[in-house]
Amino acid sequence: MSAALSTFYVYVYFHPATGQPCYVGKGRGERWLGHLNGRGKSNPHLRNTIKKYGGTPCVKVREGLTEAEAFEAEIAFIRAIGRAPDGPLFNLTDGGDGASGAVRSAETRAKMSAAISAALKGRVPSPETRAKLSAAGMGRTASAETRAKLSAANKVRIFSLETRAKLSAAASNQSPETRAKIGAAHKGRIHSDETRTKMSAAQRGRIFSDEHRANLSAAISGANRRRLAFSSQVMTA
Repeated sequence: MSAALSTFYVYVYFHPATGQPCYVGKGRGERWLGHLNGRGKSNPHLRNTIKKYGGTPCVKVREGLTEAEAFEAEIAFIRAIGRAPDGPLFNLTDGGDGASGAVRSAETRAKMSAAISAALKGRVPSPETRAKLSAAGMGRTASAETRAKLSAANKVRIFSLETRAKLSAAASNQSPETRAKIGAAHKGRIHSDETRTKMSAAQRGRIFSDEHRANLSAAISGANRRRLAFSSQVMTA
């Protein structure tokens, strides 16, 4: 067997906090270090762990293999250790699917995407995970540059009729409790002069459909009737 063909190996990354194996991979050359220097973009969980801890231990567990042998060993290690949720590994697949230099067809990528989506479908984060996500987001303030980019991106955003119908249905199905919370959050809110000027400018030149104008008119009439009824009750009290 040619020595050039036996240049593959299998490597394992270990989680810095637990010491458990967290990722199994195969490669050759400097592939095993690719995750540490930012070239390993295939696994976001491993990438985030490395970023959080500033690195993570990694060792080669098998060397001098052909690519086929490396694939077999990778699959065996992943099966023996177990990947989430049945084990500590971050691996998204059972291994054997990263042929060197392989270019996957659109059909293959679509199948992989569908498989991953199916695996994630219905997964609900635990209360602990949701609490961590909430805590991570608290106090985060987007920079002026980021806000400007978001504003520019949304200025030309046009929703399809289907999307608008879905948004409307979602808003209509809000529970009374949710609507009460939204109302309480906005109660007493005072916009700055700058904000009011922007809101006024945004409304100028806006053309509403006949149906929209009818809905607005009905809403205003109903609000006026309620105010009149309340005034009458106060005066006769």
